Amino acid sequence: MDDLIPAEERDARQPHLAVMAVQIKPKWQLQKLTKRHRDIASLLISGVTHDEIADVCNCHKQTIIVLKQQPIFQDYLKQLQQEIEDEFKGLFGRTVRAIRDSLQDDAPRDTRLKAARIVLEAQGRLKGVNTGQESAEDVARRLIQNFNVQINVGGER
Repeated sequence: MDDLIPAEERDARQPHLAVMAVQIKPKWQLQKLTKRHRDIASLLISGVTHDEIADVCNCHKQTIIVLKQQPIFQDYLKQLQQEIEDEFKGLFGRTVRAIRDSLQDDAPRDTRLKAARIVLEAQGRLKGVNTGQESAEDVARRLIQNFNVQINVGGER
């Protein structure tokens, strides 16, 4: 009979049902993470789908869904995410040095052009550029046309 009553009216009559639909709390709370739980978290943070995780970890998809509702599991996911972000921040300086080294005159021409492209893309100066495979000559031609850049071939100045 409740099926025939509009949802707003039903929720007004039984507000506890409306709240339950919004706030689903697990009936139990996980106290400790096992190795399997940590493995599932690592796979989730890596972008692996629930189906793939279920296959790899030999569990049901529902197990993953229930785990994601557990506060201790959510905290662990946040910790993993923070560790990944910190690691990337730590690599920034090395990345910039590697790009800078790739722009040196003694680096191969193709390497210098690729490094130049990375710098220009990071600065937002290569808008509307085809992201497909391009030759070094294509990149050089576009740099010269768009930015009036002079490129020394063979490392000569």
